[in-house]
Amino acid sequence: MADKRKGKKYGLRERNSKVVQPNQWTGTPQQEEFLVRYMDPKSPTFANPYESAMESGYSESYARIIAQPSVNRQWIQEARNIVSMHPEHIVQGLQQFALDPTKKDEVRLRALELLGKSQGIFIERKQVLHANIDEALREFDI
Repeated sequence: MADKRKGKKYGLRERNSKVVQPNQWTGTPQQEEFLVRYMDPKSPTFANPYESAMESGYSESYARIIAQPSVNRQWIQEARNIVSMHPEHIVQGLQQFALDPTKKDEVRLRALELLGKSQGIFIERKQVLHANIDEALREFDI
């Protein structure tokens, strides 16, 4: 009989009406709003933790705590890790595009092309046009 208990220890759990994995971070709506304001380059409070916290509805005292560089809130650090892209993330995303049958052929082909270039499969060659035939023949020792 399957264990119907919920929680980190027992597998899937529900939060905000979404089923999430035990190790998957899920923030409160206020935390998510803060992160959008803090990490979105289009936001007027981008990269300003104090202003982002104030705009998200946190108290002034908590906003000052978040703004301190020495304070390392675990949920902020986890969100930074999720947002930071590494080369393997990009390759993984391209693989998903290339293998997705619902995408247009042009999109899939472009993803395959970029994957090939990243793996060194395609070699770009340059052609040199010689204006003088004698010079070209000397290169080939003819």
